[in-house]
Amino acid sequence: MPALVKESTIGVLGAGAMGSGIAQVAAAAGHRVMVTDARAEALQQASDRMETTFARLVEKGRMDPATSAAVQGRITWAPGAAGELSLFRHCDLVIEAIAEDLRVKREIFRQLEEVVS
Repeated sequence: MPALVKESTIGVLGAGAMGSGIAQVAAAAGHRVMVTDARAEALQQASDRMETTFARLVEKGRMDPATSAAVQGRITWAPGAAGELSLFRHCDLVIEAIAEDLRVKREIFRQLEEVVS
């Protein structure tokens, strides 16, 4: 697989610790990132945690405010209803980071295949 250029858009399925961490790293690398989760409260919690993390990085002088805002601005938090998976149609890469439930994973991949095909 060729390397992703900074203009690539990365989709992340799941806003838990793993998914939000992936989103943060991808956005910091310059990619646009779309994060979705079936639970709206999980999206809000992940967004809040990330905002707190970036505030601490700025406070400690590890990141300037402009960079923090730019990185956070590259992340879109989208509710995970089945229709919202259409947002991933334009992603160059989609990473799955949902709960370890094989039935749920199979269903989400089935839905995603319908959207991107």
